[in-house]
Amino acid sequence: MEPIQHTVLLFGQLAEKCGSKEIVVAADQSAAAVIEAIHEAYPVLADIPFRVAVNRKLVDIQDEIPQGAEIALLPPFSGG
Repeated sequence: MEPIQHTVLLFGQLAEKCGSKEIVVAADQSAAAVIEAIHEAYPVLADIPFRVAVNRKLVDIQDEIPQGAEIALLPPFSGG
């Protein structure tokens, strides 16, 4: 299967580390593949824990990501 270009939205310290609120990576349609592509292309993010949201819902690493979906990386949040 040919890799798909995924646009990924970044928030908080993830956006700060990349210097951008949006990145593009090529990967197949699994969340695991997208995370691996992000870590390869942006090693500065490897030490920051994050969750992946697809179309505004948190997903697990084994979940599939539909083509054209909104993908967002969410760093840990604190607050009260």
